[in-house]
Amino acid sequence: MIDLPDIRQQADHDCGPTAVRVLMRALGRRISLEQYLSLPCDPVDGTDPRAIETWLRGVGLRVLSGSMAWTDLINLSASGRPIICLITPLDIGHYVVVGSAQQSQISYQCPSDGPTVTTQFRWMRQWREVDRLGAVYHQWGISAWRP
Repeated sequence: MIDLPDIRQQADHDCGPTAVRVLMRALGRRISLEQYLSLPCDPVDGTDPRAIETWLRGVGLRVLSGSMAWTDLINLSASGRPIICLITPLDIGHYVVVGSAQQSQISYQCPSDGPTVTTQFRWMRQWREVDRLGAVYHQWGISAWRP
């Protein structure tokens, strides 16, 4: 299990940048306020997953992103690679960071609720998002690691 710091979002729309901070800290990297503020975050649309991927590559990390399966979460977390996932817990898109996935359980850091553990069944029901413009993010994950 990856040790994820309990960092909370400060506004309703900044779960994306907060998830990036969690991932960076889990990888042992601290980011400057200037770097953190360079990640686009809009009060209406939040942060586009493609912007997160681009930002992570820009700070020198290797990135794997796209539609994933439960087994991807198991394998990536077991290899020490945290995964930012886009979920829809209350019909609103939300970013969390997965630190561990096992046969039927997942542990993650939620920027609004803190450390969370849930079942595979509940996770799979919320692991999706359709943004305001109709882009579909089915089981979307963004994993990053040091080269």
